[in-house]
Amino acid sequence: MAWYISELEDIELTEVIPTIPYTEEDLNWRNEESRTFKEFKDPSIRPEIETEINIDNYDTIYLWFPIWFGITPNLILTLLENYDFSNKNIVLFCTSEHVWIEKAVEYLEPYKLNVIASHRFAQDTTKEQVQEWLETL
Repeated sequence: MAWYISELEDIELTEVIPTIPYTEEDLNWRNEESRTFKEFKDPSIRPEIETEINIDNYDTIYLWFPIWFGITPNLILTLLENYDFSNKNIVLFCTSEHVWIEKAVEYLEPYKLNVIASHRFAQDTTKEQVQEWLETL
């Protein structure tokens, strides 16, 4: 979805890369020993970010993440805690097959983001569907 938005809106795309990349095994949320499961169980875990991001030149930030366990991944929380988003308009969009975005947005309330729009996309969302959503903003 981020690639679609980047193409349709002609905006710069920056990937938030963890210092220690997630492996397929790390992403197996059904395994209680997986990294994602441990991060979910311990919300204080903050994976370090390798990516350096300059957000100063932007008024609006499109922030994408996959919903993990019904909420925002801890990696995104690291991002929000390391950068000042206080004067930015935030468009949140996420991917999930079965969970809506409302709980993830609620989970982000302590960060006092100025969320101007939010949307959940299914994995099979088409570029045309993304365009339709963008036209509503």
